[in-house]
Amino acid sequence: MNSEVPDEVESANWREFWESCARLLAVYPDRPAGMDRDAEAKQLERRLKTLADELLPELCASEHWVADASVGKGNWAAVPWVAFFDRRETTSAQKGVYPVIHFSCEGTIGIRIGLGIAATAYRGREDEKASEVWDELGDEQRTELAGAGFADVIRGTADRTPIGSGGLAKRYDKGMVFERFVGLEELEQSPDQLTQSLQSLLASYVNWVQTQADKPEGETRVDFLTLMQEYADTHVVFMSPKRDRRFYISEVDERGCMVQRLDSESPARVTVSAFQSKLAWLREQGGQAKREELDNTTAVQVCYLQMPDLGLKADRRTAISFPDDDLRAENFISLVQSIGTVTLYKPVILTLVIEAIRDGELVDNRIEFDWLLPRFIERMREHGKEVGEQQLAEGFGRLASDLFWMLAHHDTNQLLDVSAPTAGKIRERVSHARLQEAYWQMLQDSDLSKRVLNAIKNKWWPESAVVNDMPNYWIIAPGEKAKLWGRWQAEGIATIGWRETGNLSEYESQEAMEEYAESKAAARMLWQFYATMKPGDVVFAKRGRSKVCGWGIVTGDYQFDEEQSPHPSSRTVDWKGVTEYPMPEGLLLPMQTLTPMDSNIPFLCEMKGAYDVVPGLDAIDCETEEIEEDDIELIPETNLAESMASLIESIASTGFIFHPWQIATYVTAMRTKPFVILAGVSGTGKSKLPALISMLTTGKIERVSVRPDWTDSSDVLGYVDLQDRFRPGVVLKAARLASTDTERFHVCLLDEMNLARVEHYFAEVLSSIEDRRRSRAGGYESTKLVAQTLPATYREWQEQTMPANFGIVGTVNMDESSHGFSRKVLDRAFTLELSEVDLDLDQSAPVSDEVEPVYWPPSFWHCRATRISECDQNDAAFRPAAEKATEALKTINQSLVHSQLQVGYRTRDEVILFLLNANELIDSFVTRDGKKVDPLDLALMMKVLPRLVGGSNAIRRTMIGLLGFAHVQAVSESDDAEAAVESWVSSGRPDAIEGARFPRTASRLCLMWERLTSEGYTSFWL
Repeated sequence: MNSEVPDEVESANWREFWESCARLLAVYPDRPAGMDRDAEAKQLERRLKTLADELLPELCASEHWVADASVGKGNWAAVPWVAFFDRRETTSAQKGVYPVIHFSCEGTIGIRIGLGIAATAYRGREDEKASEVWDELGDEQRTELAGAGFADVIRGTADRTPIGSGGLAKRYDKGMVFERFVGLEELEQSPDQLTQSLQSLLASYVNWVQTQADKPEGETRVDFLTLMQEYADTHVVFMSPKRDRRFYISEVDERGCMVQRLDSESPARVTVSAFQSKLAWLREQGGQAKREELDNTTAVQVCYLQMPDLGLKADRRTAISFPDDDLRAENFISLVQSIGTVTLYKPVILTLVIEAIRDGELVDNRIEFDWLLPRFIERMREHGKEVGEQQLAEGFGRLASDLFWMLAHHDTNQLLDVSAPTAGKIRERVSHARLQEAYWQMLQDSDLSKRVLNAIKNKWWPESAVVNDMPNYWIIAPGEKAKLWGRWQAEGIATIGWRETGNLSEYESQEAMEEYAESKAAARMLWQFYATMKPGDVVFAKRGRSKVCGWGIVTGDYQFDEEQSPHPSSRTVDWKGVTEYPMPEGLLLPMQTLTPMDSNIPFLCEMKGAYDVVPGLDAIDCETEEIEEDDIELIPETNLAESMASLIESIASTGFIFHPWQIATYVTAMRTKPFVILAGVSGTGKSKLPALISMLTTGKIERVSVRPDWTDSSDVLGYVDLQDRFRPGVVLKAARLASTDTERFHVCLLDEMNLARVEHYFAEVLSSIEDRRRSRAGGYESTKLVAQTLPATYREWQEQTMPANFGIVGTVNMDESSHGFSRKVLDRAFTLELSEVDLDLDQSAPVSDEVEPVYWPPSFWHCRATRISECDQNDAAFRPAAEKATEALKTINQSLVHSQLQVGYRTRDEVILFLLNANELIDSFVTRDGKKVDPLDLALMMKVLPRLVGGSNAIRRTMIGLLGFAHVQAVSESDDAEAAVESWVSSGRPDAIEGARFPRTASRLCLMWERLTSEGYTSFWL
């Protein structure tokens, strides 16, 4: 160790350095308010860096020295500093361990010289990392430092000296290992002694760096564990390269971590030693290999790729190792340039972040939405675009599908849907975004950050940083089934409906328009047509959801003509292409009349291939990755009530006869609990209803015919054969398929499920449904379906649950070949009866061969809770529904107690949840002729009446009480019940008794009483 007193020449040179430090302490409190390059503080910053670079090798011989100094970049720093780096450890104050001088310009004036750790890299673990470095220094270095006047603030008795104010300053304090505070007077009077102390500090540091470099690779584990712990603490979620899976770090210990896939219960174990081994192997392969060669498990691959030593090329298939920051910069530029976008949202966000890093404004890898918002709006305005928080949300959220941007969530059970991000959802669910560590570290180098900024500029605004001529893209419907398309072409116009809203230019805002428009969705589209759409924008016309009629360029401003029919609102459009183009299977167009398409890259890539010279589409890179069928972006609907109304119309257009309330009840029941039984006479559509709904909402349905010989769960869940091979059952396979296709809702339809005894073959599934818990993907999922222990090779089947995007529907027929249902089964299902048949109904509704499916995202089907204790009981909708249901069930129990059939807490909770879900679709609870149907009436039919079976006196007493409650009239004896039934018969046996408290429940009770008196036995089932 070189600890000799510096010679006179060295001392003289270092005196100038210490004089510059003293001068900075004197001038810094009086620095100008705004950052000024010519301010004396900035001049001293440059002088200190230059002197340190020149003098370091003379004071402590090494070829690895590099120095830096900062009084702030963009904004003045709370704590100015000078740092001395050994290249083998770090070249940036944002990472690693290094000697540092901190300037205390507030309170006690002076400087703190010492060995510290990077507050940014070890955020939250500063003192822990400092303690590790203390251990690694060894006795000799610690003794040398103590002899040079440095206080041991880890194991010694000295306290740390606070420098500056604010969170960063406190983290600087916590990260010191040895330190020495020098007041202004000592700084001015003892420069030679300070030089000697600094020499001892530098020599001890170089010794420590060499010791770390000499360690076997397996021993350098702290960086891996530190990063994984930060991911775990902040709930960082990262995507698989194919964007089809999401992962997070669930646990970190001293040897490694657990990587949890969001749709699986089975985490993957990743150890530091395994990572080091794979990193060494990759370097031996020349620095790159297929990512599958890192590990055959995606979870392990993506964990490895979070480390700064590794990255993924833009092809998303090739893993590479980074020997230096130059290669990191090169790869980052290729990733940025591969972004497929026709808007400037993503490149502007990245530019703002990189500039903030360069200027020292962003010192932590923590990018907050509201920090970006004003900067984003201002920068987009400079590019000629007026935007708001929704446009930022689209870029901020969708960047998570790229290979360098990750979102930290408040709760991994409540994740942001990155396919449809909104500002509100980001604020609710995301704490911040962060860059992948390799690129965050690389961007600390100002030269490399400049290179990245130049690459972004050259691609997205090569000649001008002010004007961007990229048009907005829209898709619009020329009336129902494109009936106005011919007129639009002939007159060179595009129009939009909702005549009753009047002249759109008379409204000051979209909110004002909402008071007069048919719905909020209509107001949004009208406002977009009037205020957002501009001349020069590109508009595509559509026919249904599967064909584009053509495209054109908007040439005029909004016009209103009261005499124009059918739509008074219009714009002039130069229709350039009029060839009809069918969309590929799986790529559906939006349902709405008018939709902005700027962010829908799959659609714009299709249009690029379909039509020539559409402005701006050449800027899209559609060849960076093969788009597999499963990767095609489905456009989700966002309004459940509107989508339900559209679904009812679509089902009617197929020629099948269902009341709107029947469709709404099926959907509401499935949203409340993923097990629905459909009963009724043959030919009423028990199997067709779920099939139609799945088809028209782009879901998937698996139909299974139940056999009479099903006596246990072998056919449903599976069994192990004599060769010790697991044979999965039909329900387990259907659940597995849903787990691998999370973008759709899956239904397993058990046809004629009571041909065998349901409680025998379905017991395990029923138990799993009751043990549901919150799913990390949203909604609820069951516990494991398979209870038996399977061979190790069938672990995935062993871990399978009923995922949140999966439901079970059973159809039943009641005849001599079928079995009845036990209370256990009925308590765990919603039973919907489809027996209303009126052959005289007007069935002349035209059947359409152009009924287009509407993509319902799985979130439409997610249940809000499994019990009312999980609900927000302060919600305005909760109390009325809960009180209404509870009062009804309490009265009903007074009758059910005669036959010991009372409902319990489960039924109460499910009825309340059914009503809450029904409120969201209340306009659809109507008959075909528009009469309202009470969801509570339906809930009582589904959850109470199926319990009534038998012919005992107890059943009679129960039914008499229920008849009186449902009819709102005195029914206390058998004669009263007979009178009520006779009145029902004389009215033509209606399905709903007008004037009754619960018309449909009352009607079914009359039918059941009639069977009881004529046959001596009754049940709910026909």
